[in-house]
Amino acid sequence: MEKFLFYGESTSSMTCIPARRLSEIQRFDETTIFILHELPFSSTVGSDSQYVATVNVSGEPDKVINTITKAINSGKDPFIVVNDGVSGVGLHSNMTTVGALPAIS
Repeated sequence: MEKFLFYGESTSSMTCIPARRLSEIQRFDETTIFILHELPFSSTVGSDSQYVATVNVSGEPDKVINTITKAINSGKDPFIVVNDGVSGVGLHSNMTTVGALPAIS
């Protein structure tokens, strides 16, 4: 079953990316996590672009990363709301907001 990761900053800034495109989750510091995705940039082999979703947390970033990983690896829901700033829904209670989401072109 294909899974998708949803990030929402506002009603005009949200994105959904296939989980198979996840390449890395980086803990920047105690309040910031970078979730990196490799997206096809064009039809040319080897011309991918990197998409970064920034998730702000209120502490315990390692627990937040583990929660994201578990949802992808063993969760039953194919649509994973990592964090939605509009509804306030997130995978972990320590997630506060999603940073500005770059446009996917």
